[in-house]
Formats: sequence, C-alpha cells, structure tokens
Amino acid sequence: MMKSGIQSSRFKVGRESSRIARRLKAQRISPALFVCFCLAVRVGAQTNSPPADAWATDFVRFPSAIDTNQIRLTGFETLRAEVNAGRLKILCSSQPPNPNAGMIVVASEDEPGHWAVRNWRSYPMSLQVDHWETSVPVDDVDVPLVYFVRMITATETNLSPMRVVRPRTAGLEEPSRVFWPFLEGFETGMEGWSLLAGTPVVASLKTDPTAKNGHAALRVSLPVGKSSVTVATTRVRGWQILQNGATGLRVWLRTREGMGQARFTLFANAFETNQVLSQSSIEPKLDHRWQKIELPFTSFSKLPLGNVDWFTIEFIGTGPRDFLIDDLQLLGRWKIEME
Repeated sequence: MMKSGIQSSRFKVGRESSRIARRLKAQRISPALFVCFCLAVRVGAQTNSPPADAWATDFVRFPSAIDTNQIRLTGFETLRAEVNAGRLKILCSSQPPNPNAGMIVVASEDEPGHWAVRNWRSYPMSLQVDHWETSVPVDDVDVPLVYFVRMITATETNLSPMRVVRPRTAGLEEPSRVFWPFLEGFETGMEGWSLLAGTPVVASLKTDPTAKNGHAALRVSLPVGKSSVTVATTRVRGWQILQNGATGLRVWLRTREGMGQARFTLFANAFETNQVLSQSSIEPKLDHRWQKIELPFTSFSKLPLGNVDWFTIEFIGTGPRDFLIDDLQLLGRWKIEME
C-alpha cells in the first residue's frame, strides 16, 4: 500500500509538472527556471509527510506538575523510538550506565496539541547493559505518540525535551494490544485525575481500598461546610471514541456514608479558544451502595465527540462527605460487563 501511495504521489507531481511546463513554454520562461521549479516540487512532495520520530519543533506544554527548569538536552541525545517485534520501544543510551538512576517515559497518544489536558501515562524504563528501554502500548498506529523522559538520581531530576513518534511511519503495522474499553480502575494510582482548579484546598483526592472491583477506588473528599467538589480526568479521548464507535461512558459511584448527587460534564478542546462543554442530562442520587451509572453520549448535547479530551464529575452534598469512583469504561457494541 505504501508503494502504491508513493507511485500515486509521483504521478500527481509529474502530471502537475507537465501542465505547468506547457504554461511556462507558452510564456517563454527559461528551461533553467523550470528545472528549479521541478526540484522544488519534488522536495516539497518528499518533505510534506512528518518524520517517523523526531524532536517536537512546534509549541509544546509540559504537564502542569512538571518543573520546566529541569529540562535538559544533554544526556538525552540518543533518546528515540524504534519498532521491534511488533512493539514500540523507547530507548536511551547511557554512557556510562548508572544502575542507581531511575528512568521513566511519560507519553500520551494524541495529535500534538490539547496541551492543557493531554492524557499522560508513565512507563518505567529498565537498564539493559548500555541503554535504558521500555515498551509503550499503541492502540492506534495512526495516532501520534508524544513522549519525554524523566531521569532521577540521588541528587537531581532531569527531563528530556519532547519527541513525537508516528507508529505506522516508524514501521508498526498493527496495534500492540487488543482494544479494551476499560479506561480506569485505579490499580496503579490516580495519574490522569485531579481536583478542578478552584476547589477548596482542604478537599482531597486519594486512592481507597473500598473498591468495586480490584484493590483500589478513587476517594474524593468534600470538606466540612462545603456543598460540592469536582474531580477531572484526561482518560476520555475523542479519537478513541470515534475509532471504536463508543456510544457512552459507564462509571461506578457511591458515598462512604450519607447521601449525595453527581453531575457529569464532557469538554472538547478544553481550555482552548474553541472549547465546547456539555453537561449530561443524567444526574443520579448516590448513597453508600455502589451504583452503576451509564452516560450515553446522546445525554451530552451538541458535543463534537472527536475532540473530547476532558471529563469532570461534580459531587454535591453536605460536607464532610467522601465519594468513591471506580471502573470507568467506554460503552459500545462489545460485550464486556464490569460487575
């Protein structure tokens, strides 16, 4: 398919060159100028496609918790992505290797952009003789992966600049794992979740062993004297909704004790000038029992699903009160039920 695409591109360039050549001849333009034009067309055709793996050259924004004073190029010159045995690997040479250091890849699938709400995930790297490496899962070979590395030693933490890899261009022919609509179970922590800016500072967000399934849920604490608290996540992504034909979201909620209520909002292009937000018409009452909440996307009016990048849950009650969240997943044609 790639070969035929190249041939098609060459045919289009050649046809355009011939047409313009006739026009130049009619206007008595010199052959030398025409040769220069052909070279420019050819170079343009060859450089239009972005590279398989390269340093990000356009505007980028690191996660808000990152100290950008720690960014260094020195020490990360060999940072790169490679495809090996159907897996996308991130590698970085280490000379000399430091077995006491820690290296972590921080990566997110999505086109460059959505910087305020990218869905970052962390992947520890392992030291392999003279280099660090880890495999990063790929759900769609046509969705770019933006990544950087955090190196931690006993005395300092350094960050690499960002790179962008395009899995298909890099040689990955199919996703590295089968699609799974389960988005979050909090078994590895609460990365990707945060309290909404402006939430009372005494509000808290922690993992809790009172899980619907597995070993952990997320506990959102409403402070004394307050009536609402909002938690937000980057786990719900528009490209994933469209790719898999998802029809909605499912999440399990409860209180630790007492009553409460939940409201749900989806954002598209969050914090950008073209931001769109929509609140679901579904607002369930909650108590101390786990409750399965299903939110069809049709309950969110006039929302461009392909650009969704942020999901918030507002808990309403009389503080102090604890709310629990577990097992966020996509709804669709598949037969998967988390009970």
